[in-house]
Amino acid sequence: MKKMILAVGAHADDVEMSMGGSILKYLAQGYELTYVLTTNNMSGDFAYLDENGKVCSRAILPEDEIKVRQAEANKAAEMFGTTAIHLNFAQRHYAAKKKKK
Repeated sequence: MKKMILAVGAHADDVEMSMGGSILKYLAQGYELTYVLTTNNMSGDFAYLDENGKVCSRAILPEDEIKVRQAEANKAAEMFGTTAIHLNFAQRHYAAKKKKK
């Protein structure tokens, strides 16, 4: 019988940041990993260092954010020797429009 672990995160990098060390430990013991992300990662911003080393950020369109974050998760899953499963649930704060007063 295969030894398997399931890692579930809401957003790209949640799995690596919250359980990356444990995942590496179990992979070294021969376990196989199933890597799941629940949301589509449609919110956030893009952080970068300017020419002076200052951390800056810029807004990114939700459809572009999805592509960037899912690519990051795919790369992380690949580094763990598996493929990311994206459930693509919309993040709640984008699901409903605010009513005007």
